[in-house]
Amino acid sequence: MNNYIFIRHLLTHFPQIDFQFNNFRAIDGSMKDMLKKFNTTETWIDVETLANLKGISKRAIRLSFNSKNSNYETKIENGKGGHLYKIKLSSIEEDLQIKYIHEYFHFIF
Repeated sequence: MNNYIFIRHLLTHFPQIDFQFNNFRAIDGSMKDMLKKFNTTETWIDVETLANLKGISKRAIRLSFNSKNSNYETKIENGKGGHLYKIKLSSIEEDLQIKYIHEYFHFIF
């Protein structure tokens, strides 16, 4: 599968994420090495994805944005049903970043 078709496939099947491929290649090593090679600073996930990773409700995630203890870097996009919150992957806990990459990109690694 060439790179263009592969990326189109990812965009079609994972519309809830926003990502870029910069010098992306298969990784052989530990899970933490995966974080060094995956562009977590330019990847944004939606509230539902983070809720699934943490095993809590979407409402709990949205409420945490207002907390003084929240370290999540967020952005708001306009969608069909109102505002859509996106969370920068690099701002969530490291174990959740690894879990996200493993669950959503297991076929690459």
